[in-house]
Amino acid sequence: MPGNEPITVRPFEQGPYLQAALFCDQVIVGNDNVLSLIRIIDTLTHTERGPTAPTEMPEVSYRSKLVIMLKPGRARGRHEVKIQPVLPNGESLPPFVTSVHFEAEANRIAPVANT
Repeated sequence: MPGNEPITVRPFEQGPYLQAALFCDQVIVGNDNVLSLIRIIDTLTHTERGPTAPTEMPEVSYRSKLVIMLKPGRARGRHEVKIQPVLPNGESLPPFVTSVHFEAEANRIAPVANT
């Protein structure tokens, strides 16, 4: 029947919006609150050569910063942000949970800190 279609809920249709999500070596916050992201990491490669090189590569760890920048759109107030890390083998690690506060100024970026 016309008019009885199910209502589709799209909770993020009017915000918040993801502006950037990336890994980098360093984040500098200037006096004017502008972020400088140093050495944005797209791919991490680790190689070993020589007669003692392993046939199967061992785990490699690399310390980096995760930067997530959100724009509020019409979202206001405090909201929870949850990041769920997943290893290459599909195993989930414990989530990182924090909150972000969106102010009335719609175009202001809300950075999510993970130090």
